[in-house]
Amino acid sequence: MAEGKVQLEIQYCVPCGYFWQATSVAAEAVAGRNREVGVTLTPAAQGRFEVYLDGELIYDRKQPPADAPREPAGDVKNGVSVAEYVRTKVLTRLSTVDAQQPVAAGAR
Repeated sequence: MAEGKVQLEIQYCVPCGYFWQATSVAAEAVAGRNREVGVTLTPAAQGRFEVYLDGELIYDRKQPPADAPREPAGDVKNGVSVAEYVRTKVLTRLSTVDAQQPVAAGAR
């Protein structure tokens, strides 16, 4: 498994051609934070495009959250793409993880 403070896994349908969408979502989700986010791309089938953050399903193309677009490429809902939606979830999780880290002595 990839190293990082948080783990992002994207399961994408190979026959559907979702590889490029998976790489695009992954790249945007970790932009500027690549040492803090471990990324795993997992080939799948049956129309799957699912995103897991620390093992929790945060996006499913077949049953997207109400505030997220349905399609992983080009679809936008309320001005937010799937990549932006996932990035927001990653940054929120990272801020939670950072807040839980003890402050090292002398680091003030």
